Amino acid sequence: SLSFGSITSLDLSVSHCKHGGELNRVLPRGITWLLSTMMPNLVELDLSNLHGGPIKEGDSISELALFNATNCPNLSKVVWNNRIGGGYFLRGRDLKTLTNLREVWADNLLCDWRYDKLFAPLLSQFFDENSIIQRFFFFACNEKLERVSLLGGRYVKIGTNDAIEFPQMSLIRFVRNTPQLRWFRSDLAEENVRMLSEERPEITFVAS
Repeated sequence: SLSFGSITSLDLSVSHCKHGGELNRVLPRGITWLLSTMMPNLVELDLSNLHGGPIKEGDSISELALFNATNCPNLSKVVWNNRIGGGYFLRGRDLKTLTNLREVWADNLLCDWRYDKLFAPLLSQFFDENSIIQRFFFFACNEKLERVSLLGGRYVKIGTNDAIEFPQMSLIRFVRNTPQLRWFRSDLAEENVRMLSEERPEITFVAS
């Protein structure tokens, strides 16, 4: 018989579709609450192609909030490719309690301020080099990250509708501030890979 306690990998991803079907791509948070409490030995979680949100004003509960150290203490790998949602995800606070977290895969991530307007002003901390406060990706959970993929990352600047590629300086800042990083896939330019390889020779940089 099936024992939920023995499950170590959970795939909640849906097939990738570029057009239509937007509403059914939002994961009801009741599902994550139920599953996270039933799978204490979960190691890998895949939410690819699901949207993140929308988050209502003042709502601090997210799709990942309950996959925490209390419910899933062994969770070490989170995959959320093709995620469309707000910028709160970039802070990494939902993953902060996961002491065993080692990998985050978020290719083709789109951070759109319209999904969580409460946190929209904070996007500039990640992407604007003139911002007074400078943040790096997943700053709340980056201490033990070893493998990260952010290939094809884009964001929508507050007040606009246009998606812009993650700036090079945002990717550089992440590498410089993630001490255990050993593998990084991104859109870093060749000259920046060479520069960072000299600073961090222990890291393998991958472009595709």
